[in-house]
This record gives sequence, C-alpha cells and structure tokens, in this order.
Amino acid sequence: MSTHARRRPRISVAFCCLALLLGLLAVLPGCGCGDDSPNAAATSDGGPDPCAPPAVNAVGAVSFVDAVRFLYEGACPRETGVDKAVFDDLRVSVVRGRVVSDDGAPLSGVRVSVPREGRYGETRTGVDGGFDFVVNGGSRTRLRFDLDGRLSAHRSADPKTNRFLVLDEIALD
Repeated sequence: MSTHARRRPRISVAFCCLALLLGLLAVLPGCGCGDDSPNAAATSDGGPDPCAPPAVNAVGAVSFVDAVRFLYEGACPRETGVDKAVFDDLRVSVVRGRVVSDDGAPLSGVRVSVPREGRYGETRTGVDGGFDFVVNGGSRTRLRFDLDGRLSAHRSADPKTNRFLVLDEIALD
C-alpha cells in the first residue's frame, strides 16, 4: 500500500450549481423546453428539440457563457434582437425572475428589456411568468417590464459576473 493518499479531483461548487440549474431548466414549466412552450413542438422526424437547452457536459468543464449562450443564440433564442458583441465572455450573467399580476397570478408575454441599452435585445416571460435575461455582470443594470394594458415596472439588478441573480417577484398593475 502506498504512503501517498490518492487524491480525488475536485469539482467546484459553482460548476455543480450551474449543472444543477441547467438541469432544472430542462424540466421546469415555462422554460421553453416543455410541452407548455409554443417553441417546444416535437420535430416531425422525431429528432431532438432544437429549442431545448444543450446537455451539460459532465466530463469537461463548461464556461458560464457557453452554458447560457443558448438563451440568446441558436435555433430558438429566448432573448431576441441581441447584438452579440455587447457580451463580454468574462462578465456574462443571467438575471432571472417572475412577473405576476397584482393578485399574484403569473403574467406571460411580458417584455423584459434594458431601456438604455438596446443591444441586449429583449425577452418575454413564459406561461409561468418566469424569465431569464442575459446581461454583463459587475455593474448595475436597470430592467424594464412592459405588458399592454398594464403599468410598466423598472427594477435595478446588480448581478455578479458569471452568476445567476434571482430578483424578487415583480408585480404589474
């Protein structure tokens, strides 16, 4: 028996959390990859859903930006109208939240944008009122929430780089 203990490779807590969150995206309602999404129609040839988040590579490391890139690139981006040059791969973050009516019911179709930075494009809330919006972290970002027939709302977000930031519920009157 060797006197040197065999060392097991360490997997960072951040990587484990990212893998868990991305795994949850695949099963949560309103994430754009389940039966409740208008983009989730099965392909006619039975092939993989082009709108589903990419599989997490459990063998190699995946950068945060590569893990969330499907939100603004690919066949069915959730964030549209994006100028991809706005993103700094070392600072990318995701602001996540849920928009509800004043009685607490989820609001779908709410437009989420950054008013003074159109290069981030926009996203819409899903049937559960949830949204994911990719921004550069490390500085304060102001988000705007619009839905016809309702008052708009603004929220400030201070996302850390390469992290998810979950906002408190946003209510639109």
